[in-house]
Amino acid sequence: MKLKRRNWSIANHEFLLDLAAKDLDGRAAFFDWDDTCIFGDCGEAFLYFQLSTGVLRLNSAELAALVPTWPQARDQFGLPCNEYQLEKLRDIIQTGAEALEAASEKSNPKQPLSALGRGLLALYRLLEKSASGPGSAYLWAIRLLAGFSPDEIKESALTCIKRELGLPPATFFSQAGASGLAGKRRQGIRAFPEMRELVSLFRSSGIRVYLVSASQPLIVAATAEVTGFEVDGIVGMAGETNADGLLTGHLAPGYAINYGDGKVANSNAFIGVEPIFVAGDSVNDLAMMTAYEATRGRLLLAMKKKPGLEKIYRLARDPKSGTLIQAVNADRASFSPLVPAWFLDETKKTNHP
Repeated sequence: MKLKRRNWSIANHEFLLDLAAKDLDGRAAFFDWDDTCIFGDCGEAFLYFQLSTGVLRLNSAELAALVPTWPQARDQFGLPCNEYQLEKLRDIIQTGAEALEAASEKSNPKQPLSALGRGLLALYRLLEKSASGPGSAYLWAIRLLAGFSPDEIKESALTCIKRELGLPPATFFSQAGASGLAGKRRQGIRAFPEMRELVSLFRSSGIRVYLVSASQPLIVAATAEVTGFEVDGIVGMAGETNADGLLTGHLAPGYAINYGDGKVANSNAFIGVEPIFVAGDSVNDLAMMTAYEATRGRLLLAMKKKPGLEKIYRLARDPKSGTLIQAVNADRASFSPLVPAWFLDETKKTNHP
């Protein structure tokens, strides 16, 4: 199988063809999923799907309890808000959830869910800004899966992603009432055909391909199924199940939060081999892209220059490092064959100070 040129940069395309031609049977490749294999974030898409359709089984008290107390927000998470905003957000979520419970008997939950959904989305975005990183937001999103069976989540995720594929890529903002806290959502997932074909090329060359994602594996699996990615395994924010086979809303035992160093820890524990190739798009993937001596190729998808990735940028300036920068056109949700202008400019400055 050959890798079509499509919108790969010339240098990246040649490197990947050469890598796949080597005798790498039995080796492994790790791919981040959201904004790496696909344009968009399937975990966030499913979160919004839950909020907009009422796919929730936590009651109003349980939903309100998802809002941290002010001492927790200030001392444990270091959240960028004040006590008044947090209390208003808790009131919005509790009131919205109670209205949703009352409306469920009348089969018209759209209006009460609107306030609840805006509140929960704002809370998720707030937790992403935790001083310790976005891990608390990823754990929080798992809480909303409590009470469902894995099959129910997979079925709902298939419905969600099929809908997302039919929506134009766009970004929307909303405000959670008097809290003044905002929520942002992206819509319109797209598969990158270049990445799908790279995965197929590697697997046909005997390389085992694993998706390593901060999204829930059931949701990643549904998205991969709908978008035509065939892989050998998925490591993500795996949910714990109880004796009845229902998700508890907690991370499965033995798993670290699957971002940053947690991606390395989980890959070591549940895959157990070092990757010959790693692909990612953000600082959440930096540890995975640089931790392994066996890695011969690294691919960073770049919609723009991002903070925290200076090490990858330095490696990419060394042609012997096997580190590739692939531009992504965010407006078109597709690869761009051109090397990012900001990277070229910085490379010139480095070579000619």
